[in-house]
Amino acid sequence: MLESDLPQGALGRIRRAFTYENEEWKRRTDAGHPQGLLRPTFRTYARDDDSGEVRVARGASRELEAVIGSAVEWLDDTGTSPVAWPPYTGELWPFQLRAASIAAVSVQGVVLGPCGSGKTEVMLAAAARTGQRTLVVVDTKDLQRQWADRFRLRYDSRPGDLGIVGGMESEPDYDWEWAVRGAPGRVLTIATVQTLRSRPEVHDAHGCLLADEVHVWAAPTFDEAASTSRARHRIGGTATLRRADGLVKIITDTFGPVLYEITAEELEAAGRRISVDVKLVRTSFRFDMKPRWRGGRIRTAGWDEVLDAMAADPSRHGLVMETALRAAREGPTVVLSERRGYAFRIARELKAAGVRTHSLFGGGAAKAAACLRCGNVPETEEAGKRCGACGAPRLSRSEHNAAVLRMIDAGDVRAAVGTSVADKGMDSPRLSRAVVALPSAGGRGKPVSARLIQQVGRLSRPAEGKLDAILYYVHDDKMGFGRDREKAMLIEFGTLS
Repeated sequence: MLESDLPQGALGRIRRAFTYENEEWKRRTDAGHPQGLLRPTFRTYARDDDSGEVRVARGASRELEAVIGSAVEWLDDTGTSPVAWPPYTGELWPFQLRAASIAAVSVQGVVLGPCGSGKTEVMLAAAARTGQRTLVVVDTKDLQRQWADRFRLRYDSRPGDLGIVGGMESEPDYDWEWAVRGAPGRVLTIATVQTLRSRPEVHDAHGCLLADEVHVWAAPTFDEAASTSRARHRIGGTATLRRADGLVKIITDTFGPVLYEITAEELEAAGRRISVDVKLVRTSFRFDMKPRWRGGRIRTAGWDEVLDAMAADPSRHGLVMETALRAAREGPTVVLSERRGYAFRIARELKAAGVRTHSLFGGGAAKAAACLRCGNVPETEEAGKRCGACGAPRLSRSEHNAAVLRMIDAGDVRAAVGTSVADKGMDSPRLSRAVVALPSAGGRGKPVSARLIQQVGRLSRPAEGKLDAILYYVHDDKMGFGRDREKAMLIEFGTLS
């Protein structure tokens, strides 16, 4: 729309309504910490100074009319790309069918569901119901592999139906006779958001956009991916829209409202979820976070400094190892650390204690992960492309993580130690225990983080012989943030052991 066509004062109302403060930027500024690449504000509108054109994110269309105070005549500039999807060979649960049907006819919006609710299945089913060539956007190779595996498992596809762009595209051993390498597929394309920045033409000829883990899309890279897409259908999926920076509106402005929420009660009624007991393992850890002279200026301690102090504290570490060993005796276990170096230490000590252990890592750490042939855990993160003990070549990160999860499901691995990979792409129903060795950051008075909700959700997946699930949370209740965290966890999970 043109600014000249707007009612008097409407542009100012649009500016105020669609500009959002970044709470994380404010927290860092108030604490004297560097902001890095964080922005103080985000906007879901834009004004072209030359033409006077005003644009607002498409998911905020109804809110825009309320802000302006009058109806808006919309020009549909979206595109379609009809295609015949291959037959579906699975069976959707009733709530999945409802969610997929609503998402398909609603054109845009978000599907919420706990881990284990089959959001990937729902989103693929919704895309198939639109009859559109579909682009799936993810931000890790692990998620890319999961989507590819799910499509191949559930749809009677032919070679060329699937295209892989970015991420897994660099893996020479993938089945490239079945999937198109580095180009869109005939029916489905799975691309990493990082690659789309340099190859925006991939968006062309797709009539449906699927966004996995859409709660992370309040960032410039993702915003660019969404704004470049002209796909008529736009569907996001996630376990929660919760964000520590308060920028949830960025997501709903971009994708539209929540269309359907799959509840824990629906999953339990269908026998697809078991309850998870959250147990606090209390420490005596203390750390002075008050403002003082640090690094040439007065500031409070940064979260990285707190985590480093936690990992270095002998008493706290002893409690972490005691808890990890106990969990591994009870069932297949994942130990979660916010520090990669600390995860290496935990993995080495578990292995030394006789626990069959492997590592799961995010980022570029696969070269330094435990060797899948001999189990050797490198002493440092600077390991080479081959295992220093047996000389076996190391796999790519996503290949390594997928292999470790298969070993857990087969009973060949008792414990896995991971970093951020546990938040995205960790799908192993046999896991019955988790140990949160180092906590993720969270603001005072804020609800439980999306990361912790996902970590609990990973354990809720049912499996044959799996009778219960426990998450052990190493809890620093002598710290102010620890006491705030306990209150938030009580609100979220109801009871704590």
